[in-house]
Amino acid sequence: MKDKYETLEGKLIELSDCISDIHVDDKKTADFLVSFHDYVKRMISAAHRKVMIGSDKAMMGLSNWLAGYRGFKPFEKLWRLASEVDRYYYMECRTFA
Repeated sequence: MKDKYETLEGKLIELSDCISDIHVDDKKTADFLVSFHDYVKRMISAAHRKVMIGSDKAMMGLSNWLAGYRGFKPFEKLWRLASEVDRYYYMECRTFA
């Protein structure tokens, strides 16, 4: 059975894979995706090393990162995955004990 860190890591990896599959020509959007992807990778590393702190009813803010990109075509899948990660972290990772 997976622990909370492993489950969270899996959800973050799925989000990271989605980001990796997106290719855009717009430099602003491409730069945003690079920054967003870097952040997601840091969260994957933290979950893998089991050093994340409990959410204490907070979210990671992944959905907030995407707020300005609602018109972006692959947005729906990206938004769904980011929302799933935020929801899981908020609801299930209040503590990692």
